[in-house]
Amino acid sequence: MKNTFINKISGSARIALRYVLVSLLAYFVASVAYYLTDTIRHVSIAFAVGTLWAVIVGVTVIQATWISTVEKARFQILGGLVGAILSLVYLEILPSYPAKTEQTSHYPV
Repeated sequence: MKNTFINKISGSARIALRYVLVSLLAYFVASVAYYLTDTIRHVSIAFAVGTLWAVIVGVTVIQATWISTVEKARFQILGGLVGAILSLVYLEILPSYPAKTEQTSHYPV
């Protein structure tokens, strides 16, 4: 084994470093995605919640090895896509707004 900087770090510190790097990467990617999709271009509560969820997902996906981390990330992405598709189908079948009907005003015109 080569005498590199990573090999000199203890196991606990290496795990902590992995969590920090994944958290920062998730925060950065969520920030860029939010900036690119936000039309108002201001920091709001949606930005904070979105980046927080990205960090939480990034931390929960971390596994002991790189291969198992990638495998779990794939399942996380697949689960998100399936959930989004099922939500769209559900909302098409049972929309969250009532059907438009002619409304009569209770106030005289």
